[in-house]
Amino acid sequence: MSVEKFHRKKDLLLQAVGVNAVFFLVIAGAAMAKTPSIGLTLSEKAIWDSNPLMLTRNVTDIWGSGTQVTVDYDKGNQAVQLKSSLSVTQNVFNERAYNSTDFSGTSELAWNSTRWRLALRSNADYDTTRTSEITTFNLDVGSKRRLSYAFSPELYYVLSPRGIFSLSGSWTETRYEGDVLSDYRTMSLTPSYTYNLTPLQQLQISTLLRRYESLESGNQKVDTLGPSVNWIYEFDPSLSLALSGGLYRTKYKGYVNGSGGWETAPSFSGTLNYEDEQNRASVSLVRSRQAYGNGTESYITTFSARENYKVNEKFSINFDADYQLAKQPSVSSSALEKAWGAETGLSYSITRKWDLNATYRHREETLKNSSKGADRDIIRVGLSYKM
Repeated sequence: MSVEKFHRKKDLLLQAVGVNAVFFLVIAGAAMAKTPSIGLTLSEKAIWDSNPLMLTRNVTDIWGSGTQVTVDYDKGNQAVQLKSSLSVTQNVFNERAYNSTDFSGTSELAWNSTRWRLALRSNADYDTTRTSEITTFNLDVGSKRRLSYAFSPELYYVLSPRGIFSLSGSWTETRYEGDVLSDYRTMSLTPSYTYNLTPLQQLQISTLLRRYESLESGNQKVDTLGPSVNWIYEFDPSLSLALSGGLYRTKYKGYVNGSGGWETAPSFSGTLNYEDEQNRASVSLVRSRQAYGNGTESYITTFSARENYKVNEKFSINFDADYQLAKQPSVSSSALEKAWGAETGLSYSITRKWDLNATYRHREETLKNSSKGADRDIIRVGLSYKM
């Protein structure tokens, strides 16, 4: 390992420790005030992965185990709520290059009054990225360490019995070990106004202000702005429909292939949700912006379907599937054209504390200018214990 790579890896580790330490401090500080609800989960999984790097050639499978320890924290009342979760995962495979120790944490702090609500959500991950995000170049980038963290503040104010003003924002950074993938940052601000048309209908008008920055090249930026209209209708307590449509303007700065002008593109989403005592299901169609590890962004249109069916108090079945189409801008070097995947899983509660889980996942990607796509199968079988 070169001196430069060693220092970069050290810096990523120090940043990961620092970001995750914030979650520990939040939990510790709140726990000193009153006794919180704390849960501990231990899990062990056997894993087989047919194509961990999602390659189209020279494919190698791996097998091994994942050991995870998770601490969940929950404390609050009607005025203040605090939730946090911290996880440490040790992955050990037959190919040592894929071994890793990963850290992740999430937290949510919220304050409520009669007319106000303030909330701050945050998360941090220090892990090994392979295909956990879309970064397909048809290149073997290997197992690279990644540090990502995000902060999402939200403000709500009740203007009237029917009207609510809200302001939400986000700050996300992703940094990689090595020089193959590009570090990047995304920032957004979304003011919106929600009006209750009827007890069963809501109408929301919002404006998105978003910036993507490549941290490898300070002058590469992507600005996106535009309005959108959202409509939500509850047919009954178990069935609801949410529709959204917008028109966004996008400008690329600092890219050789960029036009330098504003480009216009539609954005839309539709989600149908159903939930009762045994069944939770949803279907959705969403067009949104996706950040890449190659220093660019693009639009991804995703159709997805999800199902969670509780057969009885002990046994449940999960299923989800998605189909994606990528629209790459002229500045992008990504080769992804379309992808689809499906996962099915079983969960069985052996006792109140012991659970048995099994999942199977399949994914395929089609690349531009390539006659051969990439596919991947993952099988996980595990046992978990809740304290």
